[in-house]
Amino acid sequence: MINLSPSTVVSLFKDLLSLLSDKIPQAKDVLDHLKTDPKLELELEKLAQKRLEIELEKEKIAYQDRVSARELAMIDVLSDNFLSKNIRPITLIVILAILVIYAIRGDTLSPELKGLFEIVFVFYFGGRSFEKIAAMTVTGRSTKRG
Repeated sequence: MINLSPSTVVSLFKDLLSLLSDKIPQAKDVLDHLKTDPKLELELEKLAQKRLEIELEKEKIAYQDRVSARELAMIDVLSDNFLSKNIRPITLIVILAILVIYAIRGDTLSPELKGLFEIVFVFYFGGRSFEKIAAMTVTGRSTKRG
């Protein structure tokens, strides 16, 4: 995400309007109105500030989602339950079996199924990488576990 101040956003908006004013007569009118009405420019800056705050909040929420997913993966790994410890490898084996069956039959995957498989592969291998990095950070050395 690009971090721009509200005044920069307003300036970019004015520049865009000035570029468009040759092609679109209404853009020139809006630009002239912006130049003569400081209240309108202030309101535009407030709207730009609000938009930036909303974007920042979205980024915070997305970050929290990623952290929560990692924490859940770590809890699963540390659990004594066989299924919770092995759900990712089991899921990977099932998905690979489905892919092999599709390949043997010569069928193509639907976009939804393909997307789901991509998510599972990224989560599996990304989660394993995260676990190894976390183990190296905690113990100060690499792990021997597969």
